[in-house]
Amino acid sequence: MKIGKVIGKVWATKKHPALPAGAYVLLQLSVNESLVALDGLGAGVGDEALIVTGSVAARLCDGAVDAVVVGIVDPVK
Repeated sequence: MKIGKVIGKVWATKKHPALPAGAYVLLQLSVNESLVALDGLGAGVGDEALIVTGSVAARLCDGAVDAVVVGIVDPVK
Protein backbone atom coordinates (compact mmCIF):
# COMPACT_ATOMS: atom_id res chain seq x y z
CA MET A 1 0.00 0.00 0.00
CA LYS A 2 0.99 3.58 -0.63
CA ILE A 3 -0.22 6.98 0.48
CA GLY A 4 -0.48 9.83 -1.99
CA LYS A 5 -1.93 13.33 -2.13
CA VAL A 6 -4.71 13.91 -4.67
CA ILE A 7 -3.51 16.71 -6.94
CA GLY A 8 -6.17 16.50 -9.64
CA LYS A 9 -8.91 14.59 -11.41
CA VAL A 10 -8.44 12.72 -14.69
CA TRP A 11 -11.17 12.56 -17.34
CA ALA A 12 -11.21 10.49 -20.52
CA THR A 13 -13.78 11.35 -23.14
CA LYS A 14 -13.10 7.98 -24.75
CA LYS A 15 -11.78 4.93 -22.97
CA HIS A 16 -11.39 1.20 -23.47
CA PRO A 17 -14.60 -0.68 -22.57
CA ALA A 18 -12.70 -2.89 -20.09
CA LEU A 19 -11.96 0.09 -17.84
CA PRO A 20 -14.36 0.28 -14.92
CA ALA A 21 -16.72 3.23 -14.71
CA GLY A 22 -15.75 5.73 -12.07
CA ALA A 23 -13.55 8.65 -11.28
CA TYR A 24 -9.82 8.64 -11.79
CA VAL A 25 -7.51 10.79 -9.68
CA LEU A 26 -3.94 11.97 -10.11
CA LEU A 27 -1.88 11.41 -6.99
CA GLN A 28 1.52 12.77 -5.98
CA LEU A 29 3.44 9.99 -4.22
CA SER A 30 6.78 11.75 -3.90
CA VAL A 31 8.61 14.69 -5.46
CA ASN A 32 9.34 12.71 -8.64
CA GLU A 33 6.51 10.17 -8.68
CA SER A 34 2.84 10.53 -9.56
CA LEU A 35 0.15 7.96 -10.29
CA VAL A 36 -3.37 7.72 -11.73
CA ALA A 37 -5.75 5.54 -9.73
CA LEU A 38 -9.40 4.49 -9.90
CA ASP A 39 -11.30 6.23 -7.11
CA GLY A 40 -14.66 4.87 -6.03
CA LEU A 41 -14.61 6.73 -2.71
CA GLY A 42 -14.78 10.35 -3.85
CA ALA A 43 -11.35 11.60 -2.80
CA GLY A 44 -10.98 15.31 -3.43
CA VAL A 45 -8.04 17.49 -4.37
CA GLY A 46 -5.84 17.88 -1.29
CA ASP A 47 -6.94 14.60 0.33
CA GLU A 48 -4.40 11.99 1.35
CA ALA A 49 -5.46 8.67 -0.16
CA LEU A 50 -4.47 5.09 0.61
CA ILE A 51 -3.74 3.22 -2.61
CA VAL A 52 -3.20 -0.41 -3.52
CA THR A 53 -1.29 -1.22 -6.69
CA GLY A 54 -0.28 -4.18 -8.79
CA SER A 55 -1.97 -7.55 -8.48
CA VAL A 56 -4.10 -6.49 -5.49
CA ALA A 57 -5.61 -3.60 -7.45
CA ALA A 58 -6.04 -5.81 -10.52
CA ARG A 59 -8.00 -8.36 -8.47
CA LEU A 60 -10.34 -5.61 -7.24
CA CYS A 61 -11.16 -4.58 -10.84
CA ASP A 62 -10.96 -7.80 -12.86
CA GLY A 63 -7.47 -6.94 -14.10
CA ALA A 64 -8.47 -3.68 -15.77
CA VAL A 65 -6.46 -1.26 -13.60
CA ASP A 66 -3.29 -1.41 -11.56
CA ALA A 67 -3.99 1.28 -8.93
CA VAL A 68 -7.11 1.76 -6.78
CA VAL A 69 -7.92 4.19 -3.97
CA VAL A 70 -9.05 2.06 -1.02
CA GLY A 71 -9.16 4.71 1.70
CA ILE A 72 -9.10 8.41 2.45
CA VAL A 73 -6.66 9.12 5.27
CA ASP A 74 -7.88 11.27 8.17
CA PRO A 75 -5.62 14.14 9.19
CA VAL A 76 -3.10 13.24 11.89
CA LYS A 77 -3.62 15.36 15.02
